[in-house]
Amino acid sequence: MWDWLNNWEIPQIIWVQENMSSPFFDVFWYWITRLAEHRFVLPAMLVIFAIFAIKKMPLHGLRHSMRIGFIWGSAGFFSWLIKISTNRPRPHLVSEEINVLYPPVSSAFTSGHTALGAAIAILLCVAIWKLKIHKVFQIMLCALAILVFALGVGFSRIYLGVHYPIDIIASLITAVPFFLLSSWLFEKAVNVITKQKSVEVDALNTEEELATLEHSGK
Repeated sequence: MWDWLNNWEIPQIIWVQENMSSPFFDVFWYWITRLAEHRFVLPAMLVIFAIFAIKKMPLHGLRHSMRIGFIWGSAGFFSWLIKISTNRPRPHLVSEEINVLYPPVSSAFTSGHTALGAAIAILLCVAIWKLKIHKVFQIMLCALAILVFALGVGFSRIYLGVHYPIDIIASLITAVPFFLLSSWLFEKAVNVITKQKSVEVDALNTEEELATLEHSGK
């Protein structure tokens, strides 16, 4: 299935590594790719919370921050499902000319890092759009978030020799529907939990009222 794509994609990865690599970029793209890992999720949640706290909306910030964690977990799970179902070999297993600068731990298709990076970019854009700043600055900040977290992380996966271009393209194309699906599931889960808590509180209040009436009757 992948052979005909490999004939086009392997030369692209080799070209990137031969013409765009340097010791500086080895380190630079290594750290860009790590922005989409779990070590960055907590700082990203704190940034989102801080943005909403500035607007005096801490509960919205907490909810938005929790959404990042949920999407991160969902991205990892769905990416794992796709990887085990497609089982595409990593580029360095297909061609010895490709240098691996970041050891992979599973199959190639799709890119979980890119999917999560794109989701974080979308969340940041949503948060930025709620800030009371000039629209030009909002657009610039959103463009920066997309450039770094979506496109930057995606390109870093190719540069580091762990993904094919089609892995990145597929992850970017599916990022928005995946984000919407994950957000919908998150909201449904939160609403169910909130409703259950509300029912429990109402039941507790009712019991307290009955106890008060009984005590008054005595």
